Amino acid sequence: MRKGIHFATIVLALILAIGLTGDAIGDVAGQLKDAEEAAKTGELQQAAQIYREVATAQAGTDYGI
Repeated sequence: MRKGIHFATIVLALILAIGLTGDAIGDVAGQLKDAEEAAKTGELQQAAQIYREVATAQAGTDYGI
């Protein structure tokens, strides 16, 4: 469980560190909140999937990792 939480924390920090702005914040913020809640309730696979979706969706943009 700790491994999933560490992964989620790292991905969240990376996404926030790149400085999301505008409408992208609302969409991504909602997804990150969903992922955080999933991680808190032990649904680590779901949380990891959401984080992957966010990272993939933002790839190739100014906000991508």
